[in-house]
Amino acid sequence: MASYIALTFIRPIDPKVLAKYNLSPNGLRLLNLTVVLPITAIYLSALYGFLRFYDYTIKIRGAKEEQYFDSLSRGLMVLAFSLPITSIIGATSSYIKFKYPDSLALTVTVQNYISLILSGTAIYFISRGAQGLFSTLRNKNHRLHPAIALAGPIALASVYTWLITSHGPGHTTDRGYYLPEWLEVFTLAIPYTFIWCAGFGSIILLWKYKNGVKGIIYRRAFDNLSKGLGVIILMSILIQFITTLSERLSRLDLTPLLLIVYLLILLYAVGYGLVARGANRLKGIEEA
Repeated sequence: MASYIALTFIRPIDPKVLAKYNLSPNGLRLLNLTVVLPITAIYLSALYGFLRFYDYTIKIRGAKEEQYFDSLSRGLMVLAFSLPITSIIGATSSYIKFKYPDSLALTVTVQNYISLILSGTAIYFISRGAQGLFSTLRNKNHRLHPAIALAGPIALASVYTWLITSHGPGHTTDRGYYLPEWLEVFTLAIPYTFIWCAGFGSIILLWKYKNGVKGIIYRRAFDNLSKGLGVIILMSILIQFITTLSERLSRLDLTPLLLIVYLLILLYAVGYGLVARGANRLKGIEEA
């Protein structure tokens, strides 16, 4: 987190950016401050949520649900630490774009795949935990109509693939990935679609688990947790969609760009805030 803040304010300022948006160096630093401060608060909220959930996991050692809570805890840990990791890489990419433009494609590619791996790892643990907790219920009503179950994945895959391929061959820089289209589809679009669908499936299981357990506080905790994870997954989808449109968005004026950034920050705050609130409720059960 400290590294991200340092990189944001110490890295050289691109004169082209100042000229494009008619800003002074101090004005740009002030704008960066309006982004860095809330993001730092979100980092702390994500870390707090993980630590509280982990504390609860330790308290229930020996219970039949222990391994499932432990898996959820690991997923939350990956989500919490992925925030500063991806932010540091993003800040580094901006510096490389200005200082070493020839290395930008490699840096952006590494950043995209690290984000994919972190997202996949987090959803893997969360999915294991959600499936395990759901399996402990007596009434396991988890049937979805095939049309409903397939509609989401088909829509996501279609829109995401369309965004990636709609620019035509040979224009990889317009999509923000710096990769051939076939590689984008098979190593980014398909894996991300699978991750998102697995994530939403986990949220459904957690929501059903919430409805099947006893205790108002317990239900409220998992209600907050499932809603928070839903917002976080929605954020992952929005960020990937925005990445495919990065070249077009860079042509916008400063005001609409800031509105998009602040909207993303708000959604991040809501998602991780709900997760932290849910984890705090669980910890409160043991302290009561």
